Amino acid sequence: HWNQVGSTLAANAIINSINLDGHVKLKPLSFNYIMTNEPRGSDTDLNTLLNLMRPDFNYSVPSVTYKNKNISQKPVKAIFIGGSFFDQLIDIFNSNHIFSNVSYYRYFKLYKTDYVYGKEPVTNDVDVTNPHSIHSILEADVIILEENSSIVNSSHGALFFDVMKQFALQNSKRKII
Repeated sequence: HWNQVGSTLAANAIINSINLDGHVKLKPLSFNYIMTNEPRGSDTDLNTLLNLMRPDFNYSVPSVTYKNKNISQKPVKAIFIGGSFFDQLIDIFNSNHIFSNVSYYRYFKLYKTDYVYGKEPVTNDVDVTNPHSIHSILEADVIILEENSSIVNSSHGALFFDVMKQFALQNSKRKII
């Protein structure tokens, strides 16, 4: 997991990759950061992972401030499929209004959380073998699949591609990054 600057740079890399396709145009995030001694969220991941009896939470971390909200001219629906590396990115995308609608499939098959601008997130079970359950994937403007480099051939990635083959994604205009 990343600190706030790393997450923001990753978000901009995703935005730039989406923009290369030309199907959707998104404005990159504009931001500043300052160093603080107030770790929060993923800044504390390593301390938490170490499970220390008396962890020291007094260390420098960047604190990001975004310069502008990037409300898209046209509604852009995004699908995220993966694990915990997406948590921070989805928070950044949602707080900066990059997409009008985000559906997050946790490891593709565990559950789906829908984020719609201005509404509370809704989480439901998902059955990826049911065509109705993957309807939102097939209608998305952008599909982003996370593959952790330490698990080059993940079960969720392979399952995603198998299911998409069944539903003819290879014939669509969607780009998978």
